[in-house]
Amino acid sequence: MRLILFTVASGLLHLTAAQTIYDIWQTTWDRSKLLTRTSDPLVNFVTKGAIGDADIVVSDGTVYQQMDGFGATLTDSSALVFNNLKTKNSANYWALLNKLFDVTDGAATAGFGVLRLN
Repeated sequence: MRLILFTVASGLLHLTAAQTIYDIWQTTWDRSKLLTRTSDPLVNFVTKGAIGDADIVVSDGTVYQQMDGFGATLTDSSALVFNNLKTKNSANYWALLNKLFDVTDGAATAGFGVLRLN
């Protein structure tokens, strides 16, 4: 029984390692493309390379751009949940906003500076 499960699991693992993305849909910031299907440049997933193949070196001596902050996107349905929370339990609503936007509480909060409604 274990041999059968091992064989099936190995086969499924091989299938997932060989997956490709077939459909790519694009929306641009200027709305020139709205959910437009792009050509099929297949993205092949392969096994990871050796450690060290993707070393990232950060040099604080060179500044390319300034980081203004971090943010998130909120869907309209999530905004409705926020609104309902504000109506039904104002204290929890303000505690949630504090957890999202307070930058003075260190790792206990997200420290967002921007929230985009989508």
